[in-house]
Amino acid sequence: MPVYCQTLGKAQQGEYQEKGSRFIAYAFPCTDSAFFTAYLNDIKEHHLKARHHCYAWRLGEYGQDWRVNDDGEPSGSAGLPIYNQMLSYQLSDTGVIVVRYFGGKLLGIPGLIRAYKTATQNALAAAEIIAIVPKMRITVKLEYAQIYFLMQIVAQFSLTICEQTLAMHCRYQLELNRDDYEAVAAALNAAGITIATNEIETS
Repeated sequence: MPVYCQTLGKAQQGEYQEKGSRFIAYAFPCTDSAFFTAYLNDIKEHHLKARHHCYAWRLGEYGQDWRVNDDGEPSGSAGLPIYNQMLSYQLSDTGVIVVRYFGGKLLGIPGLIRAYKTATQNALAAAEIIAIVPKMRITVKLEYAQIYFLMQIVAQFSLTICEQTLAMHCRYQLELNRDDYEAVAAALNAAGITIATNEIETS
C-alpha cells in the first residue's frame, strides 16, 4: 500500500516569544494555493501592525507541491524552518503562516530560525493530525433487482453514494478509497454490476 502524507483535522495556533518579539503561528488544512492566499490575506488584515507574515505550504497526497516565503526576513531564516517542521510531521495539504511582531532587538539568523521553527512546532504539536486518504469516484450501472447486492457492497467497503438514478436501469455514483478500488471492482463484478470505465474520477 502506498505511503501517503498526513494533514490537519482543523486549524491550530502556536506562539513563541524571544527578546520582545512575538511569533504567532497559524497552521491549517489547505488543499490549493488559492485558498492559502485568501487565508494569508485574512491573517494580514487581522495583524496589520505585524512586521512580517512568513509562511510555507505543502500540497498533494505525497507533498509534491510546496512553497516557502521569508517576507523580508533574511533568506532561509523563516519560510524554510516553517517548512522543515511540516516535513518532520509528514504533513501535506497544509499551510502555516507565522506572524512576527518586532520587539526592538535583532535576533540574528540563528535566533530567527529558532523562533520560526519553535512557533510552528508549538502549533503542530497541539494540532489534530489525520491521514490523507486519496479518494476516487466510479459510476456503476445495474438493474433495479441488483440494488440489494449493491447496498451490501456499499456497507462492506464504507462507500459514499454521491448520486443515484433509479429506474429499471439504475446508475449510482460512488466514492471510495483509491486503495480499495480493485477489491470493490471485484465485488461489483461478482454481483454482475457494471462499472462505467469512462466515468471514473480520481482526486
